[in-house]
Amino acid sequence: MNHRVLFFLSIIVIGVGVVGIFIQSRQPDVVTTIEELKGNSDNAEKNILVAEALRDLQARDILSPQDYRILTLKTNGTDARDITALSDGDIRGYLVMNNVVKGGYLTPPMLLSPTDKDFSSQSLNVGEMPYSFPVKSADSYLLSSISAGDTLSLYIRLKEIEKGKTETVGLSNSEGSSSFGRKTPKYTITRIFERITVLESKRYKEQNQNESRLSQDNKTIGVIVFRLNQSQLAKLRTIENVGDLFLLPYSPTQEGINRISMDESLPQLHSIKELRGKN
Repeated sequence: MNHRVLFFLSIIVIGVGVVGIFIQSRQPDVVTTIEELKGNSDNAEKNILVAEALRDLQARDILSPQDYRILTLKTNGTDARDITALSDGDIRGYLVMNNVVKGGYLTPPMLLSPTDKDFSSQSLNVGEMPYSFPVKSADSYLLSSISAGDTLSLYIRLKEIEKGKTETVGLSNSEGSSSFGRKTPKYTITRIFERITVLESKRYKEQNQNESRLSQDNKTIGVIVFRLNQSQLAKLRTIENVGDLFLLPYSPTQEGINRISMDESLPQLHSIKELRGKN
């Protein structure tokens, strides 16, 4: 009787062991499952930023907002077009190192940051040189509104002199009375260069000095560096001390000012002169 019980108990134990081995063989590998979960995490969908060229770009072009547009794409892995790491996708003022056709993508290897030490030298084509335009305190807004890659127009203000004539016009004071016979200089504005590209806009460190308001307005507080070819630089060196140079933004949608005189801006002065006649 005891032998039979032991025999049946042995059979039961053996059966349980076989069933356990079978069940164990059917369970998934825990290590494999963890690796699969890790792989799924790396391939999780994420957003990236890419830049599409809106026109044909040449090597050494400096990007302005009109040259490209930023698109948001979804990806499950790495993408060579991803520019998210470049100033959070803001590539305004970056230098293009390769030719890019309209509709092509601007990738990180083909872009050079304005803060890179080689930016200025890499920005110059053959025969081009940088020109530093000093910015006075009265024109401090230029340093706040102009960045690398912006396109500007350069103008000069000249005093207009009529040979053999003395211009006398009437000027009204704050009380409304007029004074005639006072010599009033006449000026004219002429455009020198329609389009020049900014390489750098830099504000100098402020120095605490006791200065008059007039000296503060004439104080140089920064510099705007733009590139010129040899012909442009020679022309500018010839005329830079003749009159007052100043910069205006270039707009491709508006016709720029080529030349404007004081008589065009203030025709009432010309009318007063004709009514009074000459002394």
